[in-house]
Amino acid sequence: MAKKIKSVLNTVFSRQNSWKIKLLQNWPAIIGKLKSKVRLEKINHDSLVLGVYDSCWLQELYLLSPILLKRINEKLENRCFKKLRFKQVGIQKNKKVKLYKKGEGKKQIVTLTKREKETLKKINDPGLSTALKKFLFKLRHDQEKDL
Repeated sequence: MAKKIKSVLNTVFSRQNSWKIKLLQNWPAIIGKLKSKVRLEKINHDSLVLGVYDSCWLQELYLLSPILLKRINEKLENRCFKKLRFKQVGIQKNKKVKLYKKGEGKKQIVTLTKREKETLKKINDPGLSTALKKFLFKLRHDQEKDL
């Protein structure tokens, strides 16, 4: 029978390390909107190692580290981390959505990223949404021709 990870954590970690459970459970709330940019990599005695997907964000997060550190320590109450370390990790993969356009006898596939799909969902006007999908198709099709 499948169980949620949250329910299994109590059996994995001892009572002494309950702060680790709290950190893992509250990580999305602690990191907030930055969760698409950073992930928790490693827990050391007095430091956390955070994996950053994009090198541009390494500097930004380094500058934000005092704020992040304060927020993490506030959530854990009795645990006090003294520093955050950052390292670049592999690029986070977006799920691709396939959009088909009928060609002359065969179908051509255009993939949309998750971000593009979510943006298109926010558009209330179906005509505009369709026009943007066609534009993306044409753009990608022209790019493939150039290759």
